[in-house]
This record gives sequence, C-alpha cells and structure tokens, in this order.
Amino acid sequence: MIKYRQILPLAAFASFAFTAGSASAANVITNGDFETGDFTGWTGGGATISSTTPLAGANSALQEQQAGSSLTQSFTPFTDAATTSFIFAASDPGGAGDRSMNVTFGNSTGSNQINLRVVDLDDDGDGDVQAYDGGWKTVLTDVVTFGSTTTFALTINGYGAGFNYDLNVGGNIASGLTDVQGGVLNDFNQLSFVNASLAAGSTFEFDNVSVVPEPGTYALLAGLTGLVFVMLRRRR
Repeated sequence: MIKYRQILPLAAFASFAFTAGSASAANVITNGDFETGDFTGWTGGGATISSTTPLAGANSALQEQQAGSSLTQSFTPFTDAATTSFIFAASDPGGAGDRSMNVTFGNSTGSNQINLRVVDLDDDGDGDVQAYDGGWKTVLTDVVTFGSTTTFALTINGYGAGFNYDLNVGGNIASGLTDVQGGVLNDFNQLSFVNASLAAGSTFEFDNVSVVPEPGTYALLAGLTGLVFVMLRRRR
C-alpha cells in the first residue's frame, strides 16, 4: 500500500520542477524599459524618450499626436501561450469618436493581428477598450483613467482553431476573447504601439514592456503528473 509519506516527496519534486520550468520563461522584448535612453530594439518613429516624468525607472516611451507614428518590435514567431504586459498613461483623446492609443499583436505574415484601442465612447473622461474584428467592439468599459498610470496584460491562450485571449486592464478582466483583425492568429511575432489620436496635444506614454512565452507549461505539468503516477504504481 502507498503511504502518504511516500507521496509527499514525489509531489514536492513535481511542484519544484513545474515552478523551475515556469520561471525559465524569458522576456523576448529588447529594451522594453527604455533604460538605454533610446529606442534600441525598436523600429518606427514619431516617439521620444520621456525622462522628466517617466512611468517607471529613468525613462519611458512617449508618443505625441502624429499621423502614422508607431513603435514596433519583432521577434522569432512562436505559438506558445504568451503574456504581453506593460504600463501606460494616455491623455483624454478629446472626443467620443477619437482614440488615444492603438496596440497590435501581430503574426509573421503581418496580415492577422489583435488590434486594440483606448477610446472615450461616452465622452465622460474614462477610457473604454475596443478590439477590432471587422469593426470596433467594446470589450471593457470605463477602465482607463486618463492621465494616470494603468497596468495592461494580454495573454494569448491558443492559436489557429483554438485561438483566444484574455485581457486585463487596470484589474478589469475580459476572458476568452476571439476578436482579431484579418481572421485567426496563427502565430505571434510582432508588437506595435501607435498614438492614433486626431486631437492635437494628445499623448500616449508606456513602459516596462514584456512578452513572455510559456513554452510547454501545460505539457510539462501533465508530464510530471504522469511521472508521479507511474512512480507510485511501481512502489506498490
């Protein structure tokens, strides 16, 4: 008979291995905190380094209202679950039909992407988050206080036929979203930020950008669980 004290070391081993595997995931974004004082790792234009009132550390990226301005970073395409996170502060876009921020999560062909924007639909001074899927769809309402720092995290859970993602903006969560521009996201290799506001003087500032893939996390957990059961059976 298997005794409880025999199970504990195996469970502890599985927990340690799973934690170690999860901790090994690394940020694929270069210079996501802009502490180099420039845009090393990024392409595009229409942005400056903000060191007077940075959101974190000594520097942030600042995009002022300018048609077509963007900052983009590309990395090796992957199809693992991944969480993109950053902090941002956006000014009020100044009208119900205007936007203060666009952020896109693209695939390797450049044709399919998760496209999100912050707007003030009811012009009440609080920002709403919309996703594009052939048209703009509101997924979170009144979750951004303009002029204040807001946390943002988007987790892609699957690709292709199993595509869906979760969104957390300032602690407000929308889960299982499938809204994507151009069809279905089959992989992920590009992140872009744009200040697309039409309002003069509009600003969008962001910092601490990270994209952390979670390769084989669930497979690792399943494998370790199976290993525990096999070892337990052999001890009977």
